[in-house]
Amino acid sequence: MLYQKLLINKNSYLIYVTEARNFQIHRHPEIELSFCLEGSYTIGVGNTRHRLQKGDLAVINSMVAHEAFQNESQVGRRLTIEFGPSFLKEHFSAVANLDFDIAVYHLQQADPLLPLLEEVAKLHQNPGNFSDLVLKGNLYHISARILQELLSCHTPDAAKQGVQEVTKIEQALGFIYDHYAESPDLDRVSQLCGYSKSHFCRVFKNITGDTFHNVLNRHRIEIACLYLKESNTSVESVALQVGFPDAKSFCRVFKKQTGTTPNQYRHAN
Repeated sequence: MLYQKLLINKNSYLIYVTEARNFQIHRHPEIELSFCLEGSYTIGVGNTRHRLQKGDLAVINSMVAHEAFQNESQVGRRLTIEFGPSFLKEHFSAVANLDFDIAVYHLQQADPLLPLLEEVAKLHQNPGNFSDLVLKGNLYHISARILQELLSCHTPDAAKQGVQEVTKIEQALGFIYDHYAESPDLDRVSQLCGYSKSHFCRVFKNITGDTFHNVLNRHRIEIACLYLKESNTSVESVALQVGFPDAKSFCRVFKKQTGTTPNQYRHAN
């Protein structure tokens, strides 16, 4: 499972306008909007797949594992917006605790959300004077409309993880992203979150669906794949750069996760 590092420093939201393409299963603490600008693509949440066509909007809740698919018959462009607690403030908690994983809206031509989303995509790609103010204003309008819709259609789920726990695990994931090459210690990361090691492991797995060490190694292999594709660095050097003690352990984990050896991966890419 792939985890993203998002909303660091002063960024309270993230925006992408990209060609729709396959994207590995991943999760993140932010609430994600996926808007189909052109063509079509498919989003998967659990065992359910949703095909989005032009004008469709998907809202994916915090820490929900999701992925994207595209084939030759589905060629499209997508606008992705991710909101964190620093943007939505107290409203983030209200949505994160709702009992939904994904909500899909088929926006009609007269829906006021359509021009707002389209303008966000345009301003993001071609910014001008004061466009950041217009863009942020649009994002507040969009989020307010979606919050109203979600709160009217869904109810709080007491079984959902609290925002405080999500925030602490986000902090742990951030530490992994920053220190993956330094062999981050489980004791140190659990202390960073203010948890005992055993409690941290339970909360981490409940929220992410995986163990600390699996997440750490998957992130390391993700970075290693970039090194292997984009440089001629030796396998031994790549192993050390991503935090493995030696090439043997690196190759073992690499093959377990990718189904191939580092050298085979490099030659195939």
